[in-house]
Amino acid sequence: MFEVGLAKDTIDLCPLGVGMLGYGIYSQRVEGTIRPIHVRTFVVRNPQTRQLLAYVCAEICFITQALRSGVLESLSRHHPDLGFNEHNLMLTAIHTHSAPGGFSHHLIYNLTIPGYVPEVYQTLVDTIVNTIVTAHQTLAPGRMCIAQGDIPVSEDVAFNRSLKAYNLNPETEELRPEESAYGVNRTMTVLRFENKEHAPIGMFCWFGVHCTSFHSDNNFISPDNKGDASLKFEYRARREFNSNFIAGFSQATPGDVSPNFRWDPTRRLSAGPYDDDQNNSEFNGDIQYRHAWRLFSQAARQPLKSDTLLAGLRYEDHGAIKVNPQYADGRAGASTLPGTLGLSMIMGTAEGRGPLFYAAPLVKALNRLTGMVKFGYYKTTKRRKDKFHPILHSHGPKFSLLDLHKGTQGKALFLFKQGDPSIPGWVDPTVKRVRKLARIGGLGTLPWTPEILPIQLFILGNFALPALPGEPTTIAGYRLQSSLKERLSQVGVDTIAITGFANAYSGYITTHQEYAAQEYEGGNTLFGPWTLAGYQTRFDSLARLLCKSKQIALDDIGQNPQLASKSELHLQRFEGSTPK
Repeated sequence: MFEVGLAKDTIDLCPLGVGMLGYGIYSQRVEGTIRPIHVRTFVVRNPQTRQLLAYVCAEICFITQALRSGVLESLSRHHPDLGFNEHNLMLTAIHTHSAPGGFSHHLIYNLTIPGYVPEVYQTLVDTIVNTIVTAHQTLAPGRMCIAQGDIPVSEDVAFNRSLKAYNLNPETEELRPEESAYGVNRTMTVLRFENKEHAPIGMFCWFGVHCTSFHSDNNFISPDNKGDASLKFEYRARREFNSNFIAGFSQATPGDVSPNFRWDPTRRLSAGPYDDDQNNSEFNGDIQYRHAWRLFSQAARQPLKSDTLLAGLRYEDHGAIKVNPQYADGRAGASTLPGTLGLSMIMGTAEGRGPLFYAAPLVKALNRLTGMVKFGYYKTTKRRKDKFHPILHSHGPKFSLLDLHKGTQGKALFLFKQGDPSIPGWVDPTVKRVRKLARIGGLGTLPWTPEILPIQLFILGNFALPALPGEPTTIAGYRLQSSLKERLSQVGVDTIAITGFANAYSGYITTHQEYAAQEYEGGNTLFGPWTLAGYQTRFDSLARLLCKSKQIALDDIGQNPQLASKSELHLQRFEGSTPK
């Protein structure tokens, strides 16, 4: 028996004129709200050991390190008796591209907003804290049940948008474009919450598909398909079970997974089955809702097999991880590299075109040239899946757009000093923004993306939740889950659901084969070809530690994360009228 508490709160925010976060489109500004966005939280406690876990799912694009630090600081200052800390608090996001930005301390994620928005940041912190406190206040005896199952391929819910990269993985069978529905992880995981009488009181679900049913021409706040799924589930469950029922739909490993599968010739982008994005969002959300309901019903017969609650978190510089050879094709000496954003990133995808979408041949040629110059990244053979052999210490075939690690001292496009850009502002609004910040000394001292990053692991009975600060692709998720499965079986875990967009954010996580293709996801995999291997190495160490010690000291979190100073944030503040 556990103690279980749940809570939900509305993010009461409509900051007119503030940029939305996700597509990186300067013109995508908040003009109103289609549907409110929410935060949903569950708190569980073992009454014997007093171990406590809190899981938060926010309907925003992703969690930033600033947001996590702000929530922990608020809990420590105003609610120190509740016992929340770095280890037992997990913050996640659904990755909607239709919610306001401006809550990062790292420059790259605020550029198109444009700037840091204190009102957005504080509203998010306050709403998240409120749900944690409320969920803790409602703790009462209950139980948790778990179920996993696949959504049939006949359901048009998820499609691989980067098949060229996906097909390079040795685990995969080559798929044609019309078979993209087979190139995703179709497994859904449902955690069911019941009171002591076994009556349902809530549900959280994990399934990987991008919240991009709404496109970059949308200027209204929306929780997208996962928000629609949550509302449909809650509406039905509150009629049948409990007027306070809470249903959270979380992300899993959606890095290369899209809800869009039809080319819309009018809009010239990939979309859902309808011409209207709201209908597409509801269509996709309905599929997730229906299969979550099926698994929710099934879970009633499958309570967690033990009352174990374990939690651990570690920070480490992800630009300098010595990779375990078993995760680097047996090669000793591999490591991750300082953060670099590739030119491929601004090609975008078919559902969200970037400025270089139609210049793909040029981008790919520059990537190939860069790979050859950087010590022969390519080894040409006739076997498709043996073509790419990354060297141990090179970003390989990635033509650099921005040297994020060096910040103001880095070079854009290998040519232009980032801290004193010579590119004219009329080229792009973000360039104009950087030029202005450079003039007033507002570019700050941090790297432009966080590099000291958290990984986290929750264990609830036979269920494990590994949390990553990024977007794992389908095969990256499979590999991480496989590498954790044997280790966690030592403490009785037989069900795993990886969750992305958790606790911080640092771009994509591809396999090294996918990285070599330098599609959109590979260009935005910041820490080199061994980025995934770095995460596998770190999670293996964390799982070993947690399985052995069962509890990690509160102050044992590894390195300290990087945050901007108040003066830096003041100079980088939002440019525009005060948000409402």
